[in-house]
Amino acid sequence: MNIVNYTKDGLDTVAAGSKKVMVKIDNSLFSIHTIVNKNLNPFQAKKSIPLNIEQDLLDDIEDLDFFIKKTNDVFNAIVINKNILIDIKDIAKDRDLEVIGVYLSFMFLPYVVDKISYIKSNDNIIFRDGNFCGGEVASDLFFVKFDEDEIIESPSEVSIDYYKINLLEYSIADILEKFVKPYIVVFSIFLLAFLLNIAITIWQNTQNEVKLNIIKSNNKILFTKMFPDITAVVDIKVQTSQQMQNLELQKTNSKDDFLSAIISKKIDNKQVNSIIFDKTIEVK
Repeated sequence: MNIVNYTKDGLDTVAAGSKKVMVKIDNSLFSIHTIVNKNLNPFQAKKSIPLNIEQDLLDDIEDLDFFIKKTNDVFNAIVINKNILIDIKDIAKDRDLEVIGVYLSFMFLPYVVDKISYIKSNDNIIFRDGNFCGGEVASDLFFVKFDEDEIIESPSEVSIDYYKINLLEYSIADILEKFVKPYIVVFSIFLLAFLLNIAITIWQNTQNEVKLNIIKSNNKILFTKMFPDITAVVDIKVQTSQQMQNLELQKTNSKDDFLSAIISKKIDNKQVNSIIFDKTIEVK
């Protein structure tokens, strides 16, 4: 993985074959402001700090991004122009690069507790003061500002703790473009198939409903023919069951009918001479 510098001239050239990069923002392209307020919570700080330091900024706050980190009662506000981060994304897209993160230059120096780590860069000093503070100043100014017992020289730039503040933020649109766009054709096919399946199901349900209505209508006609005495058809199934029970009851009653019993005993149309009834019926 390559570490690539971003300066006022843009993003440096990336070695051939390198796709994954970390971008290091030049110290001249951002500013850091320290605010001490023990009563301010991080949510309030995100809203109020930009307004509090507006008079110290060269650009309109609408054109700036603010990255606010808190240590104890101290807030460090990293301020950078939005166009820089937009430019990095655009360049990465044009060059087909995968940007792992965008970090401030001083963040590549080691974080040393109660010390200020630094390296020399020509006539300047790049330093890191705590977790979220640092930058680049002239050598003579740096050594005047800080005592020798406060500073510690780093043998070289390292990547310790650089991940503390990643300025790279992806919007929902960026995420969709990065992860969804390669599969948009497949997704479209599945979506079309899904919608087509829904349309077919709706059409089939409509056709089945039409057939069901025809069957219900035919059943009603047949029911009224079978049972003409019924004037109101409410529930064919229930009413049919009731009518069949009535028929079964009439059939049972007919078996126990006295006249029917007599007739059933009439054999070969012979004349009945006598009827003897004693629990059972005997016809002679």
